[in-house]
Amino acid sequence: MERAILYTRVSTDEQAEKGYSLADQKDKLLRYCNDHNIEVAAIFVEDHSAKTFNRPEFSKLLDYIKNHKGQVQQLLFHKWDRFSRNATDSFIMIRQLEKLNIRLCAIEQPLDLRIPENKMILAIYLTSPEIENDRRSMNVTNGMRRAMKQGRWVCTAPRGYSNKRDEFNKPIIVPNIDARFIQKAFTELAKGIMPIDQIRRELNKDGFVCSRTNFFRLIKNPVYCGKIQLKANHDEEPILVDAIHEPLISEELFYEVQNVLSGRSAKNNQPKVHKGNSSFPLRGFLECPRCGKKLTGSASKGNGGKYPYYHCLNGCAERIKVEEVHKGVGELLKSYSFKPEIRELFRNVVMDSINESKVDRNTRISNVNTEIEKTRKRLDSLQNKYIDNEIDKEDFYQLKAKYTSTINDLTSKKEEARIITNDISVQLNFCMGILENLSGFYENADLAGKQRILGSIFTGNLIFSEKKVRTTKVNEVVSLLVNVSKDSEKKKTGQSKKKIELSRWVISEGLEPSTLRTGI
Repeated sequence: MERAILYTRVSTDEQAEKGYSLADQKDKLLRYCNDHNIEVAAIFVEDHSAKTFNRPEFSKLLDYIKNHKGQVQQLLFHKWDRFSRNATDSFIMIRQLEKLNIRLCAIEQPLDLRIPENKMILAIYLTSPEIENDRRSMNVTNGMRRAMKQGRWVCTAPRGYSNKRDEFNKPIIVPNIDARFIQKAFTELAKGIMPIDQIRRELNKDGFVCSRTNFFRLIKNPVYCGKIQLKANHDEEPILVDAIHEPLISEELFYEVQNVLSGRSAKNNQPKVHKGNSSFPLRGFLECPRCGKKLTGSASKGNGGKYPYYHCLNGCAERIKVEEVHKGVGELLKSYSFKPEIRELFRNVVMDSINESKVDRNTRISNVNTEIEKTRKRLDSLQNKYIDNEIDKEDFYQLKAKYTSTINDLTSKKEEARIITNDISVQLNFCMGILENLSGFYENADLAGKQRILGSIFTGNLIFSEKKVRTTKVNEVVSLLVNVSKDSEKKKTGQSKKKIELSRWVISEGLEPSTLRTGI
């Protein structure tokens, strides 16, 4: 009496879609053995995909055969697709089992593999499942693309959305609890005040945890303004379609943020502007010399009309006439002036530093491009192997997702490295022009302009005492320029030394737009 090993296998998808049952396979195999007078040596039950032979139970099966040489003659299974769904690997495994004197038999697709012609039929049995899988995959892919062309998001929902079903039981995405973080991110980015990564870190503190790369990819995704971007596919060009889901932001806000990211926005790190009356531009900047609290401003009635004052609300009765404080601020700003020749010196230092860092940035971009090209070649090679049936569908899609993710990450790094303000020279000239006549520029500015100047020059509060306005905290770049200007009056030589000192204060490019951080 011959002895045989019974092998049953099913995956979750197959059981759901085709009704395969491990119990049914086992029952048919046992009846087959009973009808053909075969003794069952062992039964191995597999719940694993047949993409490769690297399966837990099949590995145990091989070990059993090797440990019981000569004691088993057959390996029985229901159909050939239970044995494998990969033709190439199947023929290799069949030869390996034949060397161990094991005959293979699919009880519902019996073949005598000792007859050469039967191997053609075996090839059909083994390749049919692959063809079926490929056709199903193609149909799914085409169906998803059709749905996305109709404006329906059918993939995993992006941050800020959840996957749901509409009244027709079709997939749709709806805003979730993270939507507010997405809206806040775009709103803050459009202001052009805070750096991208600072906004991300602030959101992380609020509970919206997102990596730097994923955050940069997120804010460039048009899905949030009600658009779906479809990549090129075969003979189709990439397109942008209107989506049917609820947008989190307006289309105008989305493209305004894209302008900020590309350095085209005029909003570059402007200091905070305090809302208020134009008669009190120092509100929010003045500190009470008695108690240290902020001074507010208002007009008091007196003989002949109203008189504006800055005063304290903390009960210390501090009260200062507006015209006295404004005069003191004007005198203070006049002290922050420098000679025109310093303008060219500082400009040269900044531009030299930027040009030097451009070399490093271009090298980084070149290296990233090389990595992108390598990964794309790997992806092309993977596709060729899939076409030539050298790898199965599951391996192909797993590796394809990995390579695609790598390309996206590298592309994000490249875009981040490219973010740089192109008109830095114009900005420098503008800033230098303001500093050459700071008091005059301040006098002619509107409320917002005056407050931006104050916020840019003075990093600490202003204090009015003894008829003078003073402060202990001044923008370091402005302070350095003023000191260099004063030193140049005393000594015309030593410019190279000052240039070295200035270079320490040039802001590095990093991954944010390179701007003069005075914010003027």
